Amino acid sequence: MNTIAKYLLFGFLILTFSCGKADKNIKPIIINTILNPKLEADFRKMDLKTIYPKLLTPENYDAERDTVLTKKILTFQKNLVDGMNSEKINWNVNESEISIFTRIYFDSIGRIEYFAFKINNDDVKLKAVEEFKNLLEKNIKDKSLGIERNTKYNYCVNFELPVEKE
Repeated sequence: MNTIAKYLLFGFLILTFSCGKADKNIKPIIINTILNPKLEADFRKMDLKTIYPKLLTPENYDAERDTVLTKKILTFQKNLVDGMNSEKINWNVNESEISIFTRIYFDSIGRIEYFAFKINNDDVKLKAVEEFKNLLEKNIKDKSLGIERNTKYNYCVNFELPVEKE
């Protein structure tokens, strides 16, 4: 093998390994209007329906064909909620549960790129929202939906967390 071919092969190998490492370091961006209104507004200006079409809709869902997809989604949701329940947040509200509405934006191989959330309770204070965001960061950094598509996609995962009474 001549010298030029060796250098090209060596360069290609370095490029391949460095790109592989970069892919693993994706840190999801958390979007919430209370915590960062400008980020949320800029995010909403993107053409989200084109960039991240919905993974499942009533129009494209086929129960027989999408059984594996549904199982992966349910497992993802369960793991997310279990992780969020692992630590307690001081919500400081009278309700027994807090509803969380989310829309998660995934890359084409199922890794989280953006995680937008809204806490459905106007009595929740900023400190509790920040605690939730911190807990969310810990729980989603290595999570993947594990569903591959030709494009990026989004999916909603809405859940409730219990409120611990002191």
